[in-house]
Amino acid sequence: DDGSLESNPTADKYEFVTRVRGAVLSAGRGKTVWEHEEIDNSHAFTRAWLQRKRLQARNCRIITVDGDSMAPELRSGYVVLIDSADREVRSGKIYALVYDGDTLIKRLFRLPDGSLEIRSDNPLPEYRAITVRPEDLERVNIIGRKRWHSGDDD
Repeated sequence: DDGSLESNPTADKYEFVTRVRGAVLSAGRGKTVWEHEEIDNSHAFTRAWLQRKRLQARNCRIITVDGDSMAPELRSGYVVLIDSADREVRSGKIYALVYDGDTLIKRLFRLPDGSLEIRSDNPLPEYRAITVRPEDLERVNIIGRKRWHSGDDD
């Protein structure tokens, strides 16, 4: 017995989420990512946690954050779990998205006129909000909602 989850009797308590290499979610001014590959199932989550969150591992991916526009919640180097089955915007939640070809992670808000506001958490002026009018919403492709993150706050 090598102690791996495959040979562990508690392995049936866990599901693995695929980590993506090469893709980054820009928490900054935007970054275009042309290539990525799914590389491993390195992040194990208990089935009970996934069920409680109403997540299915097959719809989730682990992706790295690059930049500090979403600090203090998300800092450069953190990894996030993105649920691609959850793409309906709930105001105030954090989403991975593509806007004008840039892959981002931002907080989204639906405005009363049907516009979408893309906001950073970091209050620095270079991270000002972007408002996308209803007639321009085709410029936004929501990848999925952030459901979990890890990182070191030290």
